[in-house]
Amino acid sequence: MKTYFLTTVFAFCCILFFNSCEKDTINNGEGEQPDNCESAQLWDYPVKPGMEEWQALDGYPEMVDICQIPEDILFCLSTENLMKLCLQYPLFKDIYLFNFIDTGLNKLFNEFNGIREFYKREDMLKELLKYYQDTMQNLSIADAEDIRFQFFVSDLEILLSRYHSQNNDAQENYKKILQHLTAGHEKKSVYVDTYTYQYPWFQSNLYARAKMIIAISPQSIDQIPDEVFGLRANQEAMDIINELSYQLME
Repeated sequence: MKTYFLTTVFAFCCILFFNSCEKDTINNGEGEQPDNCESAQLWDYPVKPGMEEWQALDGYPEMVDICQIPEDILFCLSTENLMKLCLQYPLFKDIYLFNFIDTGLNKLFNEFNGIREFYKREDMLKELLKYYQDTMQNLSIADAEDIRFQFFVSDLEILLSRYHSQNNDAQENYKKILQHLTAGHEKKSVYVDTYTYQYPWFQSNLYARAKMIIAISPQSIDQIPDEVFGLRANQEAMDIINELSYQLME
């Protein structure tokens, strides 16, 4: 597979920008929780970028260590709140620093206990799809032009790309994800003038759909350009992903 160079300067700038503009605080989750778990739903990262304590950390390994969710909190968290904490993980944007998103995602899963626990939850897909659908439902031009929102949607799509199941309903779920992602692409396309191919706004959607296409139809991998997996797709690659998406949704 060919290697494609991502613009690391841009990525680092995005990381610094987003670390100073964290997305929404956590809402209390619904569903029954043991009494001693109620306060866990309000847990937040004790040290974040922008804080003096963050600047004082001794390198990347210490940043990773301090961002882990304590186990007594982790297993108490509702799936909804755990999902939001994963999206707010201070080092999440590091996934965009690699030539291929798979490399960044593997690193994320290796380093962060929250994301590993989230993907063990039986209702993780339900929560993630609901959040994605709710996010895209009221998409506006203001949202489409907001780089923070663009990256937030990209983060959701990339998390959807990592869904994997060996259960009997796996194929049904892969198609459901593909349908939601295709609807998201169509919604974004209304604002086609607000993006360039260099940004994840469209690239993450193509990547996530490519992953679902391969999950549904493994032989399709031969038709998908390598650029898609490095968030470097062009119009031709987009046309291929669109065509395969609509074929598999029939």
